[in-house]
Amino acid sequence: MMLWFCLFHIVKDDCELLGVVSKFVVMFLRFHWQSSFYSLQFHGASYGISGPAGATVVLLDEDRSVLYCLHKGLGYQTNNVVEYRVLILGLKQVLKKGCKNFNVQGDSQSMKHKHFK
Repeated sequence: MMLWFCLFHIVKDDCELLGVVSKFVVMFLRFHWQSSFYSLQFHGASYGISGPAGATVVLLDEDRSVLYCLHKGLGYQTNNVVEYRVLILGLKQVLKKGCKNFNVQGDSQSMKHKHFK
C-alpha cells in the first residue's frame, strides 16, 4: 500500500498516468526480463533528510546507445520522494518512446527492501 500511496501523491495531478505507472510497476514486481532490448536506469538523491535533490534517468537501446538522458534538480525533497519521482520520469519516457521490452535498473534501497520483495 505504501508504494501506491507515494505514487499517488507524486502524480496526483495526472490520474491517468498513475494507472499506467501502476501497471508498469506491477510488471516490474512480477517479472524479470532476461531478454530485454532496452534499459531504463535511474538514480535520485538528496542531501540530508530533506535537502537539495537531483535525479538522473537514462534510457538505452539494445546497442547501449542513449535514447534519452535527463539530469534534473528537484528542489528540496526527501531521498525517497526523489527516487519515486525519477522512476516516474523514466517510465514516462519509456511510454513516449514506445518501448515494449525493457529492464529497470536503480540502486534505491528503499524501493528494493520495502516495496519490491
